[in-house]
Amino acid sequence: MRTNCLLFALRLWFLRGGYLILRRSHAGPFPHAMWAASIPPELPVEQYVPKNPKLKTCPPPFFDGHVVYVAEQHKCAPSNVKFDWRFALFLFVVCNAISLASYATCAFIFGILKLLFS
Repeated sequence: MRTNCLLFALRLWFLRGGYLILRRSHAGPFPHAMWAASIPPELPVEQYVPKNPKLKTCPPPFFDGHVVYVAEQHKCAPSNVKFDWRFALFLFVVCNAISLASYATCAFIFGILKLLFS
């Protein structure tokens, strides 16, 4: 199987829910993506959340929010959101920003993801 850490983690996240984890790669100064089904309840987590959260198909790139410190287990079920062009565009932007992949590579990736998840 030929893939990369980001695609591997995204696939598991789509199929099983859970958590995407980013950290600095041991191979160089770039991100490494990982997936986890759950995180220990005693692990404190910081997150930036919107002040007025509303359900959206595609999140805005920037929003007014605040930092929340969480020290409890979250339930992350697999998503039942239908795959649409706005979500594909969001993943396209994220893929380019994180992995610095070419546009052609991301278009191919989204074609594969659409086949897998629609």
